[in-house]
Amino acid sequence: MTAPAIKSASIEDSLTRRYLSRLFASFISIPLITVTQALLARGAGPAIFGDFAFLSKLCQDTLTLLDSGATSAFFSQYSHSPGRSELVRFYAKFSVATALLLAGLVYLADLTPLAAYLWPALPFALVALACLYAILLWGTQLLQSVIDARALTVRGERTRVFHRGAVMLLVAGCFWFLGSFTALQFFILQCVSIAIFLGMLWILGLGPQGRAAFTQQPAECLTVQQIAHSFWNFCHPLIPYNLVSLGIGLADRWVLQFSSGSRQQGYFALSSQVGALTFLFTSSMAGLLTRELSSAVGKSDRTRMASLYSETVTSLYVLTAGIGVFAAVECTALTQLLGGQAFAGAQIAVALMMIYPLHQTFGQLNASVFFAEARTKVYRNIGLTVPLLGLPLGVWLLFPARLGGLDLGATGLAIKLVLTQFIQVNAQLWVISRWLKLSHWQLLRHQFAAPLLFFGAAFIAHQATAYLAHSNLLLALLFSGIIYLALISCLILKIPQTLGLSKERIAQLKSYLLLMVYAGSRRNE
Repeated sequence: MTAPAIKSASIEDSLTRRYLSRLFASFISIPLITVTQALLARGAGPAIFGDFAFLSKLCQDTLTLLDSGATSAFFSQYSHSPGRSELVRFYAKFSVATALLLAGLVYLADLTPLAAYLWPALPFALVALACLYAILLWGTQLLQSVIDARALTVRGERTRVFHRGAVMLLVAGCFWFLGSFTALQFFILQCVSIAIFLGMLWILGLGPQGRAAFTQQPAECLTVQQIAHSFWNFCHPLIPYNLVSLGIGLADRWVLQFSSGSRQQGYFALSSQVGALTFLFTSSMAGLLTRELSSAVGKSDRTRMASLYSETVTSLYVLTAGIGVFAAVECTALTQLLGGQAFAGAQIAVALMMIYPLHQTFGQLNASVFFAEARTKVYRNIGLTVPLLGLPLGVWLLFPARLGGLDLGATGLAIKLVLTQFIQVNAQLWVISRWLKLSHWQLLRHQFAAPLLFFGAAFIAHQATAYLAHSNLLLALLFSGIIYLALISCLILKIPQTLGLSKERIAQLKSYLLLMVYAGSRRNE
């Protein structure tokens, strides 16, 4: 390909280009996040790690409940019209009011006997810090929504990588200086880390062009009443869904805390965070896909929607399965390297939570379709039914034996999440396949073909390097990964159709990679 031909290719606003920038950022971020989480887990231990996970989850889910889908409404509408600063200002004011409401609820709850049931034996200082962490995290989501909607993804991803590098150095310095973390030190460190990210997003991610999103005035502004009405129409079907899904999610973590204690909570927190590393790639794509789908909906281009969805979901599922299956097979090594001997009991939960992101991939991209078409009622109905059906399963897996449960702790909660996620995602897929005229059977077959083939490759790689694990665990994991990567690369190139891919799609991705490398080299000249 000649330089003029490459230059003539318009890649600045390309969905693939922006996703690949996030993909590269995710690959760079994985070692940074892994080192950071390993230092935090080893410095805090399972109990403190679990207490933070429990309290931050409580505050984040309460904030999400108060939000009731307003974040999704904002992103969907702002993607239609990125120049409407009145939407940004309205949502910013709503966010501040919601954050203050959360802080007030937490403070009032601590003044009542309810605190003994919500966060037993935990000091209010830790609860307040967890509340602050949830608010700061929510602020970063607002800024990231603006960045995505204004197609500033590449700049935002650079900022994300800088932040993760800075946090790794901060945590490493604290770990080297302190040796271990008290609960208060650990909670403060988490808040400082997310505050740094918030500041970096505002200064580096948005920049002057992005900050204009809060100040520029369009020719015709929507009134506050019009914006509030459109938000209400979008959000009110989601309120029952949020009440049920978040309520059940909080109940699961609460039962885990009370029946199994902070240590099992810590095991589950570690397994969730290891699984979240796999989910980096999908979460990076969901916002971009919602933006493109919203644009296609605005143009009534159903063919474009079907093409975007089918190509994106199959490619991402293969990518997520490739990482998740390998990590599940190597769960013992990963748990030992990240948490040390103190987290040895988390191995099975880690293996299961590495499978969870596979269908979380479908789940998040499915939500993009529902939200882009503003079909929140259908999304709500599915989201209400499946968690309620899974409630007895959670009770049976988590309750102590004296109450008729299996008392499986973190492993039980992981089993419950994987099963209910599979059912819910396939219910959504059935609806979407009818809307977009896609084959649901092919999507279902694809869910099993890729993981099974990748599991065989991971097992071969694991067995080939098992002799190294006794002397050097990290070296064994590294060589196993190299062998596994070679095997699955052969599978993808030789039988792409079996994995739900096409040779044309693989060739297209290769060309986009070359375009990005060329564009990057030209910018550096």
